[in-house]
Amino acid sequence: MSASELKLMLFGIAVLFSVLVGWWAKRKGKNAILYFFLSLFLSPLIAAIILQVSLDKKTSEVKEKKKLGIGYKIALVFIILFILLMVLAVNNII
Repeated sequence: MSASELKLMLFGIAVLFSVLVGWWAKRKGKNAILYFFLSLFLSPLIAAIILQVSLDKKTSEVKEKKKLGIGYKIALVFIILFILLMVLAVNNII
């Protein structure tokens, strides 16, 4: 795999995780577009942390949050895996 193909693949993964962060923001009552671009330009992990510590806009969302708890954990695992892949790619391990 060439370097340009690897960069393209990592960009695609970054866009995928940015979409997940945007979806999560929408579920919390936040601006999905804002969080999508925030995660695309900063990092999905940083945007997910910002989103996690921010308060929900809807108070009814607190009750629904218990149902969606596993979804947040899965998204966080994928974001951590993305960061790991980025580190490995930068160090030319993969």
